[in-house]
Amino acid sequence: MNAHCLDFPSTGRYRLLILTSTDLLTQSSLSYTSLTHTSSILEAFPPGLIELVVLHPLPSNTFVWKDLPAAVRTYAEMSFYNGTELQDAYSVYGVAKEKGAMVVVRPDGYVGCLGELGEEGLAKVEGYLKGCLRAVGDEKGNGTSNGHS
Repeated sequence: MNAHCLDFPSTGRYRLLILTSTDLLTQSSLSYTSLTHTSSILEAFPPGLIELVVLHPLPSNTFVWKDLPAAVRTYAEMSFYNGTELQDAYSVYGVAKEKGAMVVVRPDGYVGCLGELGEEGLAKVEGYLKGCLRAVGDEKGNGTSNGHS
């Protein structure tokens, strides 16, 4: 990703930005399965602390809402966008449309973590967030202030 800071207005929340790949509509694909598994990451933290934002590179009118993973319908209904129509976000951020990416954007707009779609990227994102934030049911207080930025 070519940017250290993304242009998101500050809401005091972390954002999990997923730039899906061109395989989004295939249920066994990295995009689909990554989005499906984001539910468990989002549910590990207090509601509203992390906002899911999803960009896709698909042409308009090539799918219907029910074709998308349930996590999109549940967590990103109002933050699911075509990432290529107005301005090609994939080119701007240096992400291949065939690969996609996952990005944790800190509340100050800076990129905190960048990962590929798939299990490794999901583990990286989850580890980063657990290093910064207290997960629901985390009695030990892990996270909250261990120096992650």
